[in-house]
Amino acid sequence: IPPVEISASRIQQILMNLFINAQHAIGSDGVITVALVREKNDVLIKVGDTGAGISEENLSRIFDPFFSTKGVWGRDELAGTGMGLAIGRNIAREHGGDLFAESVEGAGTTFTLSLPLNRNRGDNQEPRATGTRNMRLLLFTLNRKILSHYHPQASAERINLIAVDAEHTVEGNLRRVADAVICDARFCAKIELFRMAQTCMEHGVPYIMINCGQMEYQLAELFEKSRRNFKGLPALTRIMACVEDGDHGDEQSQDPQASNPEAAEPSRNTESKL
Repeated sequence: IPPVEISASRIQQILMNLFINAQHAIGSDGVITVALVREKNDVLIKVGDTGAGISEENLSRIFDPFFSTKGVWGRDELAGTGMGLAIGRNIAREHGGDLFAESVEGAGTTFTLSLPLNRNRGDNQEPRATGTRNMRLLLFTLNRKILSHYHPQASAERINLIAVDAEHTVEGNLRRVADAVICDARFCAKIELFRMAQTCMEHGVPYIMINCGQMEYQLAELFEKSRRNFKGLPALTRIMACVEDGDHGDEQSQDPQASNPEAAEPSRNTESKL
């Protein structure tokens, strides 16, 4: 098998998630197999397990954001976020490949990661937005509606979108994992929101504020130093343009084209003040 051009850290992220899922699926008694094969113009990495398998109903949904049948596939008490496979498929498609699964209940599951030998084989792919340069965006929010809003857009643009809900998860590594950070202005833990913005400034990573609403006065400093502030949820391509072009505009402005701001409002019992 010839060498394949990949982002090693991103592919490692996919494989680690598949290995963890397989380990959870087999418990203390089972077998995990890994195979590397060439199929025409693709390299296939297969990770199989002899666990309980996945039902046909769940198999069609396992790549949906936030869908989780863990403990694994509903067989134990382990918790899952429902984002690992969705992010993995997004990364695979960013590489021009894909991630898919085959399963038989009672027999096990096999995940297949396909990667093209020629990264320039774009004839059968949708054209990418100009200027995206394989952009990596970190989405800092606890709001599932916001994550559900952006994840399909990231998949369509083949952008690596990673969701986090705590600043310490990227502290010291921000420049290595993200080109920009999208911050939910209504993040319920305001102290964490300030910490994330401070980390961005310390590492020279731009951040964009979304879901600003009426722009709370407590967050005035964050709005002043952000790359751009949006009242609602702007299209991901609009956010990428701000990052690529260094577009600050009116830093206190609220983009009139931002969509569905009401849908992103947190419940009142989770809103906190600094």
